[in-house]
Amino acid sequence: MVRLARLALIIVLAAGFFPAAAQSPDPPPSPPAFLLLHGWAGDSSSWRPVASLLGSEDSAIDLPGHGTSTREVTGWTVGDFARAVEDERVRRNIGCLVVGAHSNGAYIAREYARLYPDHLGALVIVEGTFLLTFDTVDQFAAYRAGIDRNWTRIVQNPPGLVRAGPATAATVRRMLAGASKATALATFDMLASGELRSEQVVDVPVTFALADAPMWTEPHFDRLRMIAPNSSVIHLGAVSHFPQLDRPEAIAEVFRRAAAAARCPNR
Repeated sequence: MVRLARLALIIVLAAGFFPAAAQSPDPPPSPPAFLLLHGWAGDSSSWRPVASLLGSEDSAIDLPGHGTSTREVTGWTVGDFARAVEDERVRRNIGCLVVGAHSNGAYIAREYARLYPDHLGALVIVEGTFLLTFDTVDQFAAYRAGIDRNWTRIVQNPPGLVRAGPATAATVRRMLAGASKATALATFDMLASGELRSEQVVDVPVTFALADAPMWTEPHFDRLRMIAPNSSVIHLGAVSHFPQLDRPEAIAEVFRRAAAAARCPNR
C-alpha cells in the first residue's frame, strides 16, 4: 500500500510539470481570403493590379460567361452568379471570405451576403451600390435599347473613362472587346431581377470606395445605411469609374483594412 501511495504521488507531481496537450492554446484563425468580382461586361483583368498587391493573384475571378471562365452558365440572375461565387469559395476551402466587387458586381456581392452569410467577413464595393439606379421600367428599357443599338460604339469608346489614364483606358477597351453583346445584354437584364428589391439587411462590415460623381449624394448614402448599417464610405476623389486600375495601391489598402476588421460568424 505504501508503495502504491508513493507511485500515485509521483504521477500527480509529474502531471504538474508536464501539462496535458489539451491545455495548449488553439492556433490563431487563418486570415480572411479575397474573391474579387468584376462589373458589367468585364473580366478579372479589371482587378489584376489589386490582386497582385494583395499577394493573391488568383483572387480576381471570371464570372460564368465572362473572360476565360469555363463554368457552365446556369442563369443570368444575381442569385445564379452568387451561387457561382459560393462554389468558388467551397472549391478553394476558404473559411473566412472578403468579397470585393466593382460596379454592377456590387449587386452580386449583396446577394451573396444574403444567401451565404456563414463564411462572409466583409464586403468592399468599388464604384458600386446596393440600390437600383433606374427609377422606372421605361428608364431601364431605354438604357437597354441604347446598349443594343450602340454596342460597337460602346466597345470603342467605353463609358466611365473620364479622368482615366492611358493604361486604364487600354485595359477597359480590351476587356469590352472580349465581351459579346449577348453577354452584355444578359447581364444588364440582371438588374431587372426581383432579387435586387430585397429589404434584407447586410450585417457584415461594408466599405464603399467611390469616385466623385453626382449620383453619390447624402440621400443615397442614407438609403444605403438602411440596407448596410455597418457601412463606411471612402471618397477617392477625381478618378475614373475604374479606381482599382487608376489607384491600385489605395484600393489594396482598403482591402487590407477590411480584412483586419472582418467578422466571420464561423470563426
